[in-house]
Amino acid sequence: MSDTTVDLCILGAGAAGLVAAGTAAAAGVDTLVLEKGRQTGIKILIAGGGHCNLTHECSVNRMLEGYGAARPWLTPSMKRFSPKAVRRHFDRIGVPTYVGEWEKVWPVSRSAKDVRNALERDAIAAGAAIRTDAPARGVERTRRGFAITTPDGEVHCSRLLIATGGRSYPKTGTTGDGYGFARELGHSIVEPVPALVPLVVDAPWVRELSGVSLAAVRTRLVNTDDTVCVESHGPLLLTHKGLSGPAALDLGGAAARLAKRWVDIDWLPEVPLEAVRARLRDAHALGRTRIARVVAEWLPERLVIALLRDVGVPEERRAAELPVAERDALVRAIKATRLRVDGTLGFAKAEVTAGGVPLAEVDQDTMASSLVPGLWIAGEVLDYDGRLGGYNLQAAFCTGRAAARAIASA
Repeated sequence: MSDTTVDLCILGAGAAGLVAAGTAAAAGVDTLVLEKGRQTGIKILIAGGGHCNLTHECSVNRMLEGYGAARPWLTPSMKRFSPKAVRRHFDRIGVPTYVGEWEKVWPVSRSAKDVRNALERDAIAAGAAIRTDAPARGVERTRRGFAITTPDGEVHCSRLLIATGGRSYPKTGTTGDGYGFARELGHSIVEPVPALVPLVVDAPWVRELSGVSLAAVRTRLVNTDDTVCVESHGPLLLTHKGLSGPAALDLGGAAARLAKRWVDIDWLPEVPLEAVRARLRDAHALGRTRIARVVAEWLPERLVIALLRDVGVPEERRAAELPVAERDALVRAIKATRLRVDGTLGFAKAEVTAGGVPLAEVDQDTMASSLVPGLWIAGEVLDYDGRLGGYNLQAAFCTGRAAARAIASA
C-alpha cells in the first residue's frame, strides 16, 4: 500500500472511535480509522457477557456520580450526549434498547454484535474508511500534522484522534498502545491499573464458599484510617480467589491503587442495623431453635455457618442461649464483615482500565489535547473509570462524539 493522506485519522475502532468516525464523517470530514485487530469493536462484542450493556437509565447528574473524581470533567460531554441521547442514537441506527434489572440499558436483541455492526455500518455509511489488521507502529508530528507508521505504509493527517482504549482484557488486543503514542507526542500518563476487576481477599472461609451468590449487598472499600474510598450496592459472588460480581468489581480500581485496604460488607443492606439486632434479641423466644436457622431466614445457610464460625459463635448455639456478646458479634458480622484485600485479578480479568492520559491535559468540552495542536483524545485511554452498568461505554460514546464534533467545527 502506498502512503495515504486524510484529514482525520482515528486510532482505534472501539466504542469511542466508531462513534467519532460516524459523527465526523457525517459532518464532511475525510476520516480514516486504523484498527490493529482483525475486526472492529472487539471489547464491545464481549461487553455484558456478549449482550452489551450500553448505558444506564438515569439522569445525567446521577450517572455522573459513578465516575468519582472525573465527574466534573465528564459533565459537559455527557450533558450533550446523555444516556437518553445515546438510546435515541442507537434507535436511529437500528438498535432499539430496553431497560433491564438494576437500570441497565440493553439492546432488545441482547446481541453485542448488533451493537458493533450498527456502529460500524453507520460510520461507513457516513463516509468513513475503516482498516482492520492495521496497527499503528508509531506516531510523529510533522509540519502539516501527523504521520502514522503502519505495516503497509504511512498515513498522513492534519488531525489525529487517539481512541485506542486501555489495557484491560489484553487478549483482545487492548495492550495500552495509546499511552505510548500520547507520551511520544508530549503527554504524561497516570499509571494504568485494572478497574472493574475481581478482588483477592485474605479469608480462607470466603474461598471455601466459592459459588455462593447474593442478589444485593453493600460494599465499602476502606483504607488504613477507615476512610471510605468507594462504595457499591449490588450482586456479589464469592469465588475461589475472593469476591466478584458488581458489588466487588466497582471497588477494583481504587483497590488497585492502595497498598493496604479492606472491604466492609453489609450482607443485609435492606434491613437496618437496629432491626437485625432486635430480631436476634427477640429470637430468645424461639427457645431451642438454632440461631443459625434464624439468620438463614435472611442469608444463604453456608454463609451463615461461615459467619458464625468467623466470630466464634458455636454452630449449634440455641436462640435462647445466645449471650449478648455473641449476639453483638453476629450483628457486626451481618452488617459489617471486614475482609483484607490482598489485590485484584489484574488486567487479564479487568473490564476497564483506570489511569491513562491525565484529564488536566485534555479539554473537557472538545477532547482536544491542551499540549499538542491537532490532537484529540477520547475513551478509555483517558484517566477515568466508571461503575459497572454501562457507565464506561457511555463515557466512551460521549467523549468520542465530543471529539468528533469539535474536529468537524475546527
